[in-house]
Amino acid sequence: MTAKVMDIWRERVDAFLALPSVRSLNTALWREPVDDLRLLLTLSKHERVLDIASRLPTWLQRMINGDDSYATSALTEAGIKDGSRQFAVYGHTHHAEVVPLSAVDDGAVAYGEQLELNSGTWRCVHERCIGPGQQLSFSASHVLTWLTFYRGDERKGRRYETRSGQLDIKRRSDGARAV
Repeated sequence: MTAKVMDIWRERVDAFLALPSVRSLNTALWREPVDDLRLLLTLSKHERVLDIASRLPTWLQRMINGDDSYATSALTEAGIKDGSRQFAVYGHTHHAEVVPLSAVDDGAVAYGEQLELNSGTWRCVHERCIGPGQQLSFSASHVLTWLTFYRGDERKGRRYETRSGQLDIKRRSDGARAV
Protein backbone atom coordinates (compact mmCIF):
# COMPACT_ATOMS: atom_id res chain seq x y z
CA MET A 1 0.00 0.00 0.00
CA THR A 2 1.46 3.34 -0.92
CA ALA A 3 2.42 5.85 1.74
CA LYS A 4 0.05 8.42 0.21
CA VAL A 5 -2.93 6.06 0.52
CA MET A 6 -2.02 5.32 4.14
CA ASP A 7 -1.72 9.05 4.87
CA ILE A 8 -5.17 9.67 3.40
CA TRP A 9 -6.57 6.71 5.37
CA ARG A 10 -5.11 7.99 8.66
CA GLU A 11 -6.58 11.44 7.98
CA ARG A 12 -10.03 9.97 7.19
CA VAL A 13 -9.99 7.76 10.31
CA ASP A 14 -9.14 10.74 12.51
CA ALA A 15 -11.84 12.87 10.86
CA PHE A 16 -14.45 10.11 11.27
CA LEU A 17 -13.64 9.49 14.91
CA ALA A 18 -13.81 13.23 15.58
CA LEU A 19 -17.35 13.57 14.19
CA PRO A 20 -19.79 14.72 16.90
CA SER A 21 -22.25 11.98 15.90
CA VAL A 22 -19.58 9.30 16.42
CA ARG A 23 -18.28 10.84 19.64
CA SER A 24 -21.85 11.04 21.00
CA LEU A 25 -22.16 7.25 20.80
CA ASN A 26 -19.56 6.86 23.51
CA THR A 27 -20.99 6.78 27.03
CA ALA A 28 -19.43 5.95 30.40
CA LEU A 29 -19.96 2.25 29.80
CA TRP A 30 -16.93 0.21 28.78
CA ARG A 31 -16.93 -2.09 25.76
CA GLU A 32 -19.65 -0.61 23.66
CA PRO A 33 -19.62 -1.31 19.90
CA VAL A 34 -18.28 2.20 19.31
CA ASP A 35 -15.27 1.35 21.51
CA ASP A 36 -14.50 -1.67 19.33
CA LEU A 37 -14.89 0.45 16.20
CA ARG A 38 -12.55 3.11 17.60
CA LEU A 39 -9.95 0.46 18.48
CA LEU A 40 -10.11 -1.26 15.08
CA LEU A 41 -9.93 2.01 13.15
CA THR A 42 -7.03 3.23 15.28
CA LEU A 43 -5.16 -0.02 14.68
CA SER A 44 -5.91 0.22 10.95
CA LYS A 45 -3.85 3.42 10.82
CA HIS A 46 -0.71 1.32 11.28
CA GLU A 47 0.39 -0.47 8.13
CA ARG A 48 2.25 -3.19 10.08
CA VAL A 49 -0.95 -4.14 11.94
CA LEU A 50 -2.79 -4.40 8.61
CA ASP A 51 -0.01 -6.55 7.19
CA ILE A 52 -0.15 -8.92 10.18
CA ALA A 53 -3.97 -9.09 10.02
CA SER A 54 -3.87 -9.90 6.31
CA ARG A 55 -1.71 -12.96 7.05
CA LEU A 56 -4.25 -14.51 9.43
CA PRO A 57 -5.85 -17.71 8.17
CA THR A 58 -9.00 -17.14 6.13
CA TRP A 59 -11.21 -18.81 8.75
CA LEU A 60 -9.89 -16.45 11.44
CA GLN A 61 -10.32 -13.41 9.19
CA ARG A 62 -13.95 -14.44 8.62
CA MET A 63 -14.46 -14.86 12.37
CA ILE A 64 -13.14 -11.33 12.98
CA ASN A 65 -14.58 -9.55 9.92
CA GLY A 66 -17.69 -11.59 9.35
CA ASP A 67 -18.60 -13.52 6.25
CA ASP A 68 -20.30 -12.12 3.16
CA SER A 69 -22.24 -15.36 2.62
CA TYR A 70 -26.02 -15.20 2.92
CA ALA A 71 -26.39 -18.95 3.45
CA THR A 72 -27.08 -18.66 7.19
CA SER A 73 -29.64 -15.93 6.50
CA ALA A 74 -31.30 -18.19 3.94
CA LEU A 75 -32.05 -20.68 6.69
CA THR A 76 -34.30 -18.07 8.35
CA GLU A 77 -36.40 -17.42 5.22
CA ALA A 78 -40.01 -18.49 5.79
CA GLY A 79 -40.24 -20.61 2.62
CA ILE A 80 -37.02 -22.43 3.48
CA LYS A 81 -38.03 -23.00 7.10
CA ASP A 82 -41.46 -24.40 6.25
CA GLY A 83 -40.18 -26.43 3.26
CA SER A 84 -42.41 -24.69 0.71
CA ARG A 85 -39.51 -23.26 -1.34
CA GLN A 86 -36.63 -24.91 -3.15
CA PHE A 87 -34.42 -21.85 -3.34
CA ALA A 88 -33.42 -18.77 -1.40
CA VAL A 89 -32.07 -16.38 -4.04
CA TYR A 90 -29.89 -13.37 -3.33
CA GLY A 91 -27.92 -10.86 -5.36
CA HIS A 92 -26.04 -7.58 -5.05
CA THR A 93 -23.56 -9.13 -2.63
CA HIS A 94 -19.85 -9.55 -3.08
CA HIS A 95 -19.40 -13.21 -4.06
CA ALA A 96 -21.59 -15.56 -6.07
CA GLU A 97 -22.30 -18.87 -4.37
CA VAL A 98 -24.48 -21.96 -4.34
CA VAL A 99 -24.86 -23.46 -0.86
CA PRO A 100 -26.87 -26.61 -0.06
CA LEU A 101 -29.26 -25.98 2.84
CA SER A 102 -30.94 -29.40 3.10
CA ALA A 103 -30.25 -32.77 1.52
CA VAL A 104 -32.45 -34.76 -0.85
CA ASP A 105 -33.12 -37.52 1.63
CA ASP A 106 -33.62 -35.51 4.81
CA GLY A 107 -37.38 -35.17 4.30
CA ALA A 108 -37.35 -31.35 4.44
CA VAL A 109 -39.01 -31.00 1.05
CA ALA A 110 -40.63 -33.46 -1.34
CA TYR A 111 -38.79 -32.28 -4.48
CA GLY A 112 -35.20 -32.51 -3.27
CA GLU A 113 -32.68 -30.35 -1.57
CA GLN A 114 -33.04 -26.68 -0.78
CA LEU A 115 -30.33 -24.32 -1.94
CA GLU A 116 -29.17 -20.77 -1.35
CA LEU A 117 -28.14 -19.23 -4.67
CA ASN A 118 -26.40 -15.88 -4.78
CA SER A 119 -25.69 -14.17 -8.09
CA GLY A 120 -23.14 -11.90 -6.45
CA THR A 121 -22.49 -8.51 -7.96
CA TRP A 122 -22.28 -7.23 -11.53
CA ARG A 123 -19.83 -4.50 -10.64
CA CYS A 124 -16.10 -4.14 -10.37
CA VAL A 125 -14.75 -6.38 -7.61
CA HIS A 126 -11.44 -5.87 -5.83
CA GLU A 127 -9.81 -9.05 -4.55
CA ARG A 128 -6.83 -9.12 -2.19
CA CYS A 129 -3.59 -10.46 -3.67
CA ILE A 130 -1.91 -13.44 -2.02
CA GLY A 131 1.64 -13.16 -3.39
CA PRO A 132 4.65 -12.49 -1.15
CA GLY A 133 4.57 -8.88 0.05
CA GLN A 134 1.21 -8.29 -1.67
CA GLN A 135 -1.17 -8.83 1.25
CA LEU A 136 -2.24 -5.18 1.21
CA SER A 137 -2.62 -5.02 -2.59
CA PHE A 138 -5.75 -5.64 -4.63
CA SER A 139 -6.57 -6.69 -8.17
CA ALA A 140 -9.78 -5.56 -9.86
CA SER A 141 -12.04 -7.11 -12.46
CA HIS A 142 -15.66 -6.94 -13.54
CA VAL A 143 -17.68 -10.00 -12.58
CA LEU A 144 -21.08 -11.24 -13.62
CA THR A 145 -23.01 -14.33 -12.59
CA TRP A 146 -26.47 -15.18 -13.77
CA LEU A 147 -28.91 -17.73 -12.46
CA THR A 148 -31.39 -19.61 -14.63
CA PHE A 149 -34.28 -21.63 -13.23
CA TYR A 150 -36.07 -24.37 -15.16
CA ARG A 151 -39.52 -25.93 -14.88
CA GLY A 152 -40.46 -29.53 -15.39
CA ASP A 153 -38.40 -31.12 -18.16
CA GLU A 154 -37.18 -27.82 -19.65
CA ARG A 155 -33.55 -28.77 -19.11
CA LYS A 156 -33.95 -32.54 -18.86
CA GLY A 157 -35.29 -32.27 -15.32
CA ARG A 158 -32.62 -29.97 -13.95
CA ARG A 159 -33.86 -27.19 -11.68
CA TYR A 160 -31.23 -24.47 -12.07
CA GLU A 161 -28.01 -23.42 -13.75
CA THR A 162 -25.42 -20.77 -12.90
CA ARG A 163 -22.91 -19.16 -15.24
CA SER A 164 -20.13 -16.80 -14.24
CA GLY A 165 -17.78 -14.57 -16.14
CA GLN A 166 -14.93 -12.26 -15.30
CA LEU A 167 -13.59 -9.39 -17.41
CA ASP A 168 -10.27 -7.65 -16.87
CA ILE A 169 -10.22 -3.93 -16.14
CA LYS A 170 -9.36 -1.84 -19.18
CA ARG A 171 -5.85 -0.44 -18.86
CA ARG A 172 -4.14 2.49 -20.50
CA SER A 173 -1.05 1.96 -22.67
CA ASP A 174 1.16 2.81 -19.64
CA GLY A 175 -0.36 -0.11 -17.68
CA ALA A 176 -2.51 2.03 -15.37
CA ARG A 177 -6.22 1.34 -15.08
CA ALA A 178 -8.38 3.39 -17.41
CA VAL A 179 -11.18 5.35 -15.77
